[in-house]
Amino acid sequence: MTISVFRSGKGSRLANALAAFVGLCLFVLVESTGLADEPVPDEPSEFEASPSALLRDSIDVLSIAVSPTNEHIYAAFHDGSVMTLERVTRRPIRLVACHDGPVSDLAVSTTGDLLITASHDKTVKAWRLPNFEPAGVMSGHTNRVVAVALSPDGRTVASCGYDKTVRLWNVEDGTERGVLAGHHATVRDVAFSADGLTLASAGDDQVVRLWNVKSLTEVATRSGHAGRVRSVEFSPDGKTLASGGEDGAILVWNVADADAEPTTHDT
Repeated sequence: MTISVFRSGKGSRLANALAAFVGLCLFVLVESTGLADEPVPDEPSEFEASPSALLRDSIDVLSIAVSPTNEHIYAAFHDGSVMTLERVTRRPIRLVACHDGPVSDLAVSTTGDLLITASHDKTVKAWRLPNFEPAGVMSGHTNRVVAVALSPDGRTVASCGYDKTVRLWNVEDGTERGVLAGHHATVRDVAFSADGLTLASAGDDQVVRLWNVKSLTEVATRSGHAGRVRSVEFSPDGKTLASGGEDGAILVWNVADADAEPTTHDT
């Protein structure tokens, strides 16, 4: 299974290690240039120097996304900015002040022309790539937004967060399609199936929930974790769902069989 988005803020040891590695690479890149600090611009800009001010103040990298063409890496920072780097040269080419709070998650469209950002400022935003042209603001969450996912056809955004809800949005105009209420605590992650018809969500109530995207109804729940569930992901064929949590377990579920026990992999 190809994974294009790594999230460091969801308790996964692998995600934390990947984020730490990326942060180290950025630090080494900056130190090797010996260039002066660069301020964070208010508007999108291209630059040759590495924005070392971000690293000097130990600003966390909260999420990483890779373009489907494998040309660019996008890094989300705690100060509300998003950086674009060339994958091969690892050269920073753009820094954009995207949000008024930490950027908690990123999602890139399968066509590579749209980036979705989620933030603790309670908003979700869409950006046209590669120039980061604003393409919409999705407002409705009443607390921090933790994670976002973009449907395979690029038409629907799913978001979740501290307000215990999952929300679906129309990418074209930023309007809210519906609120999926069912979780009893913070929702940490969302993921679309490959056909875009099913959405999985998971959170601090230790439950994985499956939703019908068209009818906006809950179709199944999966219980088995003994701690907060931080991450969920479908297999490419949509038949299997994996979840990971603070209990140190990775559970692999048969999506079609609600009665089947999950396969457990301890970390």
